[in-house]
Amino acid sequence: MRNEILAVIAVSAASFAMAEDANPGVNPNIWFDGTDERVCIIDPLLQDAYEKEGCSFWYDVDDRKNDQGGSYALYPFDTSGYNGSLIAPEIEKLGYVTIWYHLEDPTLTGQTDEYPYNFVKFGFDMVPGSSGTLDISSTGGLCATYTSQIDVELEVNTEKSGNTPCFAKLPQTQEPKTVDKAIKDFAQATWAADSNKLASCAEAFKEARSVMFKLDGRASATDGVLRIFEVGPKGTCKGGKTIKDEGYYANFACKSDGEGHAACRLCAGPDGCSSKIGGMNAVSFASVSVTGRLVTLNGLGQNVQYRLFDMQGNTVHSGFAAGHIDFSDVKSGSYLLKVKGNLELTRKIVLK
Repeated sequence: MRNEILAVIAVSAASFAMAEDANPGVNPNIWFDGTDERVCIIDPLLQDAYEKEGCSFWYDVDDRKNDQGGSYALYPFDTSGYNGSLIAPEIEKLGYVTIWYHLEDPTLTGQTDEYPYNFVKFGFDMVPGSSGTLDISSTGGLCATYTSQIDVELEVNTEKSGNTPCFAKLPQTQEPKTVDKAIKDFAQATWAADSNKLASCAEAFKEARSVMFKLDGRASATDGVLRIFEVGPKGTCKGGKTIKDEGYYANFACKSDGEGHAACRLCAGPDGCSSKIGGMNAVSFASVSVTGRLVTLNGLGQNVQYRLFDMQGNTVHSGFAAGHIDFSDVKSGSYLLKVKGNLELTRKIVLK
C-alpha cells in the first residue's frame, strides 16, 4: 500500500513538473467536428495535470483595425439564449461553423500600401485564453473539411513569423471537401523579412500560436461564405459532410468588429430576424467571385443583367447570365462589373 501511495505521489509530481517546464500534450484525435462549439486541442488526459481548459473558441480578425481596410465577417445568428456565443447557435442549427465574408477593395478605404491587400481570417488559438504557444509537431500536419468560394490559406501562426506565417493553400470548392496537409506542404512567403523568417515550417508547428483560415481578396472586392466542418491533426478528418438548409442566411444578424465582438441587429422572426433581404445584408448575401476569366454569381437570381466597363468607363462586354459569366474573349486587366438581378452590385474585378 505504501509503495502504491509513493507511486501516485511520484506521478503527480512529474505531472506538475511537466506543467511548469513544457507545453501540454496535443490531442491526437479530431479537434473539431461540429458537435461542440469549441476546438479541443490539448490532450484531455493531461488537462487536469496542467490545470487548463483544453478547448479554444473560434474568432475572426480582419484588415480594419491595423490595415486601413474595410473587410469584415458576418454571423447568421445572434447570441440571444446562448450566453453571448455567436458559434453555439451555429452548432445547434447547422452542425458546423460558418461566416460570410465581405472583402473590400482596399484602394477605396484609404490604404496607401504599395501593394494593396485585404483579408478576413477565422480560426482559434492553440492555448485557450492566452497568446501562448504549443508544440503541435506530433500532428504531422493538419486536416480540414470546408467550403469556400475563393481559395483559403490554412495558416499556422507563430510569434516570430508575424504577418508572414506558414500556410498551405486549400482550393476553392462549392461542396464540402476534405484535405490532409503534411507539415512539408506548408510554406512561408518568400518576401518575409529576415526577422520573420523561419528555418522551416517544422519550426512553426513547434511554436504554434494559432491556426487560422485566411480569405485573401488579392486587393479585389468580393463576397462569399466559408464553412468549416472539421479540423484536426492530419488524418483525423473523416469527411462525408453536407451543407444544411441555410435559408435563414438572408437574416444575417451580427457584423463582426474584428476584435471578438459583433454588432447585432434587433429584428423579429422565428430565428431572430425577418426573412426579407434588404440593405447591407442583401449585399452580403450575394457574392461575385472571379477565377481566371470566369465570374461566378451567387444570390442574384437566374436572370442577371450585367455590364463590364474598363477603367476609363467604356463598356467592353454586356448581356444576361445565370450563375456564371465567361469573359474568355476579354483581355486581362482590371474592370468594373455592374450586375442587376435580385439586387444591384458593382464590383471591381481583375481578369487574369
